[in-house]
Amino acid sequence: MFYEELANPLWVAPLMEAFAFDSPPEPTVDSDGLIREVYWPEMDYLTRMADFVPNDVVTVLLRLKASSNSWVRRGTIEIAAKVPIEDAVQLAEMISAWAPNGLGWRTDPKDLTLLTVRLLEARKPLGIRLAQILFEPVEGNEHGRPRAVMEDYWYEQGLPQVVEAMGGDSVSQLRKWLDKYELLSGAWSDDHDYTSMRRPAIAAREHAYRTIEQALIDSQVVGAIRALESESPAEIVRRLAKSPTVLGWRILLHVVARTIDSTTNPTVDLLDAAVSAIGDLRSTDPACRLELAELVRALHAKDEARLISLSDLINAGPFASRDRLTKRLRTIDGESADERSKRADEFVEQWQHRLLASIGSDALPSDLREKLDALNASRGQIENPNEALGVVTTWSGPTSPKERDELASMSPSEIVSYLQGWRPGDRLMSPTHEGLGRELTSLVSAAPKALQGEHHIVDHLRPTYVRAILTGWSDAVKEGRNPEWPQVLDVLPRDVVNAG
Repeated sequence: MFYEELANPLWVAPLMEAFAFDSPPEPTVDSDGLIREVYWPEMDYLTRMADFVPNDVVTVLLRLKASSNSWVRRGTIEIAAKVPIEDAVQLAEMISAWAPNGLGWRTDPKDLTLLTVRLLEARKPLGIRLAQILFEPVEGNEHGRPRAVMEDYWYEQGLPQVVEAMGGDSVSQLRKWLDKYELLSGAWSDDHDYTSMRRPAIAAREHAYRTIEQALIDSQVVGAIRALESESPAEIVRRLAKSPTVLGWRILLHVVARTIDSTTNPTVDLLDAAVSAIGDLRSTDPACRLELAELVRALHAKDEARLISLSDLINAGPFASRDRLTKRLRTIDGESADERSKRADEFVEQWQHRLLASIGSDALPSDLREKLDALNASRGQIENPNEALGVVTTWSGPTSPKERDELASMSPSEIVSYLQGWRPGDRLMSPTHEGLGRELTSLVSAAPKALQGEHHIVDHLRPTYVRAILTGWSDAVKEGRNPEWPQVLDVLPRDVVNAG
């Protein structure tokens, strides 16, 4: 009880001199393969005292570099996120060195994000290094998608903050991370590019599932638009154009269109960048239709005279070359050269029709408006021309990776650790967070004190699990089983508690 009740910061230095903090207990593995750790109250004391004697506390922590104790790693990161930046820099070097072996399963992802943002604002190279540790995609398990140190939910929550703190540097950084994700996922390589299937329309997601890939796309859009508004458009477009993927080029078209559309008087450099992007060979890939049409409309609204070459682009057909198109067409056994040529003609006409319809008559020069009218007469008018094609909708779950009895066999800290770290797979009908939440509700309903002693649950768990816990407690109370009420008050929203 000594450290739990100790509130005097002047004790930190003498206790350090007496080596009281030098031997935190190391984790052990039991016969079932579970990691066991003894609670180390000294770390909570140091965390509280960091507000008063940050230098003394940091000196203590720097002596614990070799510790694998998760309480130490969690507390160190929490302290680094709030002490003066000079002290935070020292701890960040130590935290970065921990990365290969893990930053500690108890660590709060929000503290990691806050520390990264602070470093980016004050010590950018070190901040970028920590951002790479946390957010750069790495290879997943045998059947899973690429992963990162930050779990998907916290990745999506933290990445926008990191991107804002990076400023214009985020454009190149996110481009590299997204390209790496597509390579690791198998969506892109030197001989194929399926990246557009993952995001049929850059402007909007087709589903609400949180993934690293979707977070990278959304953050790149926001960060690149911000950079286009404040830095050299030619330089930002050059950085975006380095992506070898169709997805990367579609992002470029979209952010240039969005920036022009939202700017009252676009600069000449920005308009020049738009003209260059529209005329690029990559824009004629059929997968770029929606974003190319979006950029044409935006440019037409600001300076339609700059679309003088649009007719040449569209008349050249997809991939701006009949030979390139023919090589890309799927091979059909027994097909003659004449039949293949006719199929290519049909593909070209279909592409032109859908692209012109997506742009819309109002944004087309007179010759292309006449072409669209002729195609509508011969092929029929396209309904919803700006609808994304190739959208695949699947249903996942709600199944759980663990049943209630399996969760019941775990300690409260083990349950929280499992909920923090578990990730759903990519396969159809794989277990989901919602499915695990159902089992959690069932557990808490039957045993409302299953999470006894675990505080700040709202901060550590995704909302799906918090809702599941609250539902379980509600069911338990209805059946006459009482939870740990201080814990309930800790989880409930402040306005609900105050109203009570």
